[in-house]
Amino acid sequence: FISVILSRRRAAVSKSSISAASFICFSRDFNMSSILLCDMYSLTHICIGTNNLKELPLKLLNLQNLRELHLDNNELSTIPEDICELSNLEDFRIHGNKLEELPNRIIQLEQLKFISIIYMQKLLLTDEQKKWIRKLEANGCEVFYDKDLLERDNYITSETDDEIPF
Repeated sequence: FISVILSRRRAAVSKSSISAASFICFSRDFNMSSILLCDMYSLTHICIGTNNLKELPLKLLNLQNLRELHLDNNELSTIPEDICELSNLEDFRIHGNKLEELPNRIIQLEQLKFISIIYMQKLLLTDEQKKWIRKLEANGCEVFYDKDLLERDNYITSETDDEIPF
């Protein structure tokens, strides 16, 4: 088990130690563009929390051995549908982002043992995703979400009757 923690102060790490790592943590505001994630097939854990990410680096979706993905407290407004390609994912933390919806195919992540989707007041789930959350809980997955999330209405209502087409 090789662990690497990268920060702005200490970014000089050999490529061989990074490519052999199974756990990597990017500290706050680390410039991820300098790291070639596609060369890190051995990664099982990655922590990119609190890095002001606005988009998920798509190269992450190629890390088939990934079991833990921490994307918490960033600026993400979307998660790509292909997140379901991470079929070994057991721990997924996306709390504290700007998400208003989750990808429809997220329900294919059936190996989850922990998921955190709290602190996102605008997040709305489809009925299918609500059933998925309940199924995860019934199967022993620790699911952290805002207490009103499953009751939030996922229909957009008009401000005035004039906007309703007849």
